[in-house]
Amino acid sequence: MKALAKLFPLSIAVCVLSAILPIASFAQNQTAAELAAEEKLVTDFTDPLTTLPQISIRDAFTPANFGTNVQTNQVIVRPIIPRLPQHSLFPFVQLIRPTFTLVTVPYPKGNTRTEFGDMQLFDLAVLPWRRAEPDS
Repeated sequence: MKALAKLFPLSIAVCVLSAILPIASFAQNQTAAELAAEEKLVTDFTDPLTTLPQISIRDAFTPANFGTNVQTNQVIVRPIIPRLPQHSLFPFVQLIRPTFTLVTVPYPKGNTRTEFGDMQLFDLAVLPWRRAEPDS
């Protein structure tokens, strides 16, 4: 009887481990798939020719300029608008990237004024390119 009492905690541990291991391996496989999806999203986001809609907002603030204590600021908003062939008149991918700026500049008497800056429009057509076949 004492031998069975010593094996009882061991059998409970084996039962618990046999129940946990399949769940843990499923969780690891699931996170690996999720990591692959996140890595693909990172790759798509950093690719300059991606068809992923994006918006970039940048703020350059200067607390003081030389010779004056006036604060200046420049806000740049840059969306990327993809036009895919099924939603466009053209048979290729088109990327449109306008740039809008809002600029705060100092006046000579110590005041500031805020106005829209120059607008830039970048329109890029991504032409289909045949992939090189490996020589066999």
